[in-house]
Amino acid sequence: MNKLILLMVLLLQGINILSCKSLDEATKKSHSMETQKNTDVQYELLNASYYSGNPYAQGIYIARSFADAIAITEGDSRLAEMLSKIDFEKEVLIFVFAGTFNTGGYGIKVDSIKRTAKNIISAVFSVSSPAPDSIVTQAFTHPSIIVSVRASKTDIIKASFK
Repeated sequence: MNKLILLMVLLLQGINILSCKSLDEATKKSHSMETQKNTDVQYELLNASYYSGNPYAQGIYIARSFADAIAITEGDSRLAEMLSKIDFEKEVLIFVFAGTFNTGGYGIKVDSIKRTAKNIISAVFSVSSPAPDSIVTQAFTHPSIIVSVRASKTDIIKASFK
């Protein structure tokens, strides 16, 4: 009987892990291309995570230098290589954190990134939630994304949640 219970627990945990959402390279490219159709600002979704483990509350942070990016990520070594490849003379990074959720199924979507004036770029993000009947992982998740925006040093970035 104990072996049967152990087998059931392992099976359920396996299903739980397999139901977790992840963002692969093809999805990032597809998302990036899809959202850029109606914009005059070039941007790219660099990273998306559902289990970043960061302690951040919901918020949006702008990095105009490598030092800013390292401070925002608290020196996360998993991101250091990616961040070192950014040309901060031509790009600005937007870090978007959705906060902590009790289950999986939550994510962040880029609603729009567009130039609203000569030197003002507006970025709008939204947090998506799972459908009421969806099967989601039963673990704390911390959805976050990092977006690289082509911008000059004089551009002002205004980022917000919808």
